[in-house]
Amino acid sequence: MSFESIVQQLFQYVMPAPILVCIVLTLAGVGYFFIYKKLLKGNKTINKTKVILGIILIIYLMVVFGLTCNRGAGFVRTVNLKLFSSYIDAWNTFTVRAWQFIIFNIIMFIPLGILLPLLNRIFTKVRWILLAAFLTTLSIEALQLIAGLGFFELDDLFHNTLGGMIGYCILMFGYRMIKGNKKRVSATGFLVLPTVIILAFVGIFVKYNLQEFGNMPVRQVSGADISKYTIELSVDISNKESVAPVYKYPNSWDKEFAISEAQKVMKDLNLPAFKSYLIQGEDIFFNFENSSHCSFTWDRSNGAWDYANHAVERDNEKVTLTDDEKYKIALEFAKSHNILLNDAIWDSTSKYNITFKINPDTYGKTKMRSGQVVFDISNDGVISGIRHEVYENSFVRNVNIISPQSAYQKVLKGNFYDWPDMPGGKIEIKNIKISYSYDTKGFYQPVYEFTGTLNGEKWGTYVAAMK
Repeated sequence: MSFESIVQQLFQYVMPAPILVCIVLTLAGVGYFFIYKKLLKGNKTINKTKVILGIILIIYLMVVFGLTCNRGAGFVRTVNLKLFSSYIDAWNTFTVRAWQFIIFNIIMFIPLGILLPLLNRIFTKVRWILLAAFLTTLSIEALQLIAGLGFFELDDLFHNTLGGMIGYCILMFGYRMIKGNKKRVSATGFLVLPTVIILAFVGIFVKYNLQEFGNMPVRQVSGADISKYTIELSVDISNKESVAPVYKYPNSWDKEFAISEAQKVMKDLNLPAFKSYLIQGEDIFFNFENSSHCSFTWDRSNGAWDYANHAVERDNEKVTLTDDEKYKIALEFAKSHNILLNDAIWDSTSKYNITFKINPDTYGKTKMRSGQVVFDISNDGVISGIRHEVYENSFVRNVNIISPQSAYQKVLKGNFYDWPDMPGGKIEIKNIKISYSYDTKGFYQPVYEFTGTLNGEKWGTYVAAMK
């Protein structure tokens, strides 16, 4: 979830919340003044401060439930009880979104740890505020699971409860500082938890920035359930370690370069001038007039781009193109729109697309060009989209890599993606070779590519090769 979408959703749920609160207060006021005061002759007065705090708490809880349960129905009921799995994923991918999600889940519950002690003194005790924060987030996770509105994740329980405790520490520190000298001595104890959390995150980011290479997204957050599979090897593999070159996209994360190159490609595709752009993580999304019916995205990390023409009708059963016709259409479009396919070979075709592959090629160890270009073609012969994943990288240095046998052992331990509803079965590995994949700093690192079949269907996975 991006910062922009969080802000949009905050407005979405903050606006109706006061209306509902007004309705509840009106009913409560009628009950208090006409039933309690007049009919029952009650003499207790309302604590206005607590009423205001109660209103704020209700609005806050409505916003929290709205933000966490707004994904819509239809989610597969999934339970993730692997503690800190979100940190492993965030470390491996090191995207803004991944860390944003963790930090937001902590910050989101800080107000709860502040509001509850102000409403009732019982929550000034650690055990009660801890229990309240835990039960609140547990109810949210349970609701998401039962209603199919999201996922039940142990990390969310941890982050939300941690956020509540941080809020509590902030409040108690401020309270004891205000109370005077005797209380100030013990106030500093409440800064321990927030300080430890801040230092932990600072340490993570410092370590990442000090290391030469980035992290590898191909590393699995948690291994597949290997008990569901039997793995057979149909090729001989070596137990010998070796060296392999590392490359890098020279303009990785350069926003100005990315926009300039994107404009050139959009001009070649005869697209109109874009109105604006939005950066989310590595991607730049270019926005056009609604009448253009097209979209264009540029990946800042590696120079890949994606184009789609949404005005093209894809399903036309009256016309069926042959593979040769798709090949000619793609070549003609590429030639007329300055898309280089000179070193690409026709790799495969499917109902709606044709793929050209560029096998890794090194130029005197100084450069490597690899990747693929996929053309989406409607049945009436119109290009409806292009995925241009061609990577041009410069040599950095040679690195030591693990042996194919060591990589295979990682596969045996479940280093491959496993869908929650995947039934498992027989994996037959038919080929192992050195391939390349980008790390989180734009380096093109060597990986072992395993290909074969799963229950007779095409299957593959990657294992990071660098030691």
